[in-house]
Amino acid sequence: MKNMKTTKFRHGGRVVHKPQTYQIDRPVLLIEDQRALAQMAEAMLRHEWGCEVMVAASLDEARQLLETRGSEFIAAVCDLNLPDAPYGEVIDLVNKYGVPAIALTGAFGEELRNMVTKKGVVDYVLKGGVNSYEYVVNLVGRIHKNTDIKVLVADDSLSARAVLKHMLSIQGLNVLIAKDGYEAIEILEQHPDIKLALVDYNMPKMNGFSFVLEARKRMGKDQLAIIGISGENGGNISAQFLKNGANDFIAKPYSYEELICRVTQNLEMLEMVESIQNIANRDYLTGMYNRRFFFDEGYSIYEHAKNNGSNLVIAMIDVDHFKKVNDT
Repeated sequence: MKNMKTTKFRHGGRVVHKPQTYQIDRPVLLIEDQRALAQMAEAMLRHEWGCEVMVAASLDEARQLLETRGSEFIAAVCDLNLPDAPYGEVIDLVNKYGVPAIALTGAFGEELRNMVTKKGVVDYVLKGGVNSYEYVVNLVGRIHKNTDIKVLVADDSLSARAVLKHMLSIQGLNVLIAKDGYEAIEILEQHPDIKLALVDYNMPKMNGFSFVLEARKRMGKDQLAIIGISGENGGNISAQFLKNGANDFIAKPYSYEELICRVTQNLEMLEMVESIQNIANRDYLTGMYNRRFFFDEGYSIYEHAKNNGSNLVIAMIDVDHFKKVNDT
């Protein structure tokens, strides 16, 4: 949960402060020459993420904004057909400043698809109405969230590791590398905040199946998503990965788009589970843990402190006239 803020709305004659659980604290660059579309996209981004949106209607305007604030932008949403840049030149400009680029296009073909993917865009979106811009808005949020997410890649092939790291880094993810299952387990123990692991099946010392079994002894599916990878034929490999505790499987060779769709899907599933757990264990207004969490987790917290010889303090606070706090 980042930058907790509240929005006000009226309910039953009184003002209620509703927590906004996620806000983007960096500006978004929107490069679009069609005014109506730019206004719609800007409004949607501001509404969903509460972020600052800076709009440019041409390559020259985008250049001016990037020159003054380039390092601040979390992402740039780029129309590929601008009055002064009709062939996607805007992507090169945005890449020059190291800003993740999302490509918007009205017409699309295989040649254009190859061009934008080679330029390292996060994703491309066909202009097709509100649904397309909803996808863009969600993608901007995904890029921002990914900056705090660690991903583990385990593969004995140097080239395969390099390709995976490049693809995941485009999405803004923090990538950790292991050349076999044993090293992957060591990294997992050193970085318990890793959210996703992509693991090849055929590795020396410890293969992908064994890694999944060992990882699941340490972290459940609600803490760590695992995607198995293999270039070998046969459906039994994918089935065995899933039976051992993996969340998903992808076969080699895979495209950038397929990989990112699966990565995003698994990260969103983890976030959904976390959201449900927060609803069950936290007070909606303050975000503080509730009585249920105390009774569910209190004993394990006590045992952990006792086993580690650390101090444990419990505070009980009785607030008089708490209704006034809720009302105001």
